[in-house]
Amino acid sequence: MKQKTNRAANFELLKIFAIFLVVSAHYMDKGGVLPHTTGAISVTGNIAWLMEAVCFCSINAFVLVSGYFAPKQEGFKLGKVISFYLELLFYSVLVGVIAIIAGVVPRETLSLYELLKIVFPISTEQYWFANAYLIVLCISPFLNAGIRSLTQKQFRNVLFVLLFFFSVVKTVVPIKMNYDNGGNNALWLIIVYLVGAYIAMYWQDKFKSKKLCFLLYAGFTVLIFLTNVALRAFNMATGKLGDSLSYAYSHNHLFTLMAAVMIFCFFRNLNIPDGKLAKIIKVLSGGTLGVYLIHEHCYIRYEWQEWLGVQKFADTPLFFVHMLLCVTMIFLVCTGIDIIRQKLFGIPEKWYANRKQKKEN
Repeated sequence: MKQKTNRAANFELLKIFAIFLVVSAHYMDKGGVLPHTTGAISVTGNIAWLMEAVCFCSINAFVLVSGYFAPKQEGFKLGKVISFYLELLFYSVLVGVIAIIAGVVPRETLSLYELLKIVFPISTEQYWFANAYLIVLCISPFLNAGIRSLTQKQFRNVLFVLLFFFSVVKTVVPIKMNYDNGGNNALWLIIVYLVGAYIAMYWQDKFKSKKLCFLLYAGFTVLIFLTNVALRAFNMATGKLGDSLSYAYSHNHLFTLMAAVMIFCFFRNLNIPDGKLAKIIKVLSGGTLGVYLIHEHCYIRYEWQEWLGVQKFADTPLFFVHMLLCVTMIFLVCTGIDIIRQKLFGIPEKWYANRKQKKEN
């Protein structure tokens, strides 16, 4: 039992690390910190693109955690799906209403569709990750049953085929495929989920060195950046790549996936003993979805960067310090809000549990 608790704390810490990377990526991408790749880039601009490469494994790493525990899961947990959707709906409506009242959304631009967006966030696809992950949750019983029914060779062959067509090809050929959306879809999350399950079943004795895992993570991160540099140099010489310059910055790029696998293995190998630290990690990790849903709300996902003055620090040596402070503040504030939400949601849950227990007695 102790081993399970320690391991869970490790993965909860990975979820915290991943959401920090997600918010950091949005700070740079949507805050105008990343310079355009078609022309010359300053030293600070290149550092920003390197930091973006560091952050881009975050979504894959988060889904790997879910896939890692898939082989032990049985049946369909409707409560988990409902809980996920209720949290999504709660923040969609809450942040949306506050944004409208505060004037973030001009009254003259409000339409029926704009209002329906916050009431039906899944149907109107306001969060690509939430939509895709909800699909993974719903079909996970089929995935888990299939995983357990395959031999190691069969499972490996399935992954080989999926990764070849949906990752390797786009990595080798830097042009946009008709099916490709940079991995921002349910299909890619399903593939990553299966990779996580394969690691759990057949890679327990591989990559046990934390130092090696971290070095490989850093290496694949640098490869993402260098691929971008190479494509940029080729485009400046030929002018033939166009929109493919930042193609390595995709969730389904092979280097991005491998970076996620390596940082995942790094955290898997961490030893966090039971105690106050483990409890704090679990409390903070419980708010990671809330952090994502608040800061990435459709009404404010391009606004909070302006509120925090991100543009003032773009292309300056202080951008990294400012980014670290802003991301930490966003994480702590949003996590605090989510802790309050958890307590509010816990009241009817406890009432229902007590009522059910009385009926059984």
